[in-house]
Amino acid sequence: MTGNDPNVLAIRVLKVDQGRFYNMEDQLQRAHVAVIGSEAKENCFRDAMHWAEHIRLDGLSLKSLEF
Repeated sequence: MTGNDPNVLAIRVLKVDQGRFYNMEDQLQRAHVAVIGSEAKENCFRDAMHWAEHIRLDGLSLKSLEF
């Protein structure tokens, strides 16, 4: 887990396959959101019909934003 700024998407030239990346509004609202990679999605949710809308990390509920 790492914290980042929404600008990291453009700086690192990252591509979002599904969903969205967190944005400045998420940051300003201090929204509890998480971006998960496709490998993490496959490993954690491979048996689920749909990937989790919320994930729990160290007791904190975060809205999933797939990457």
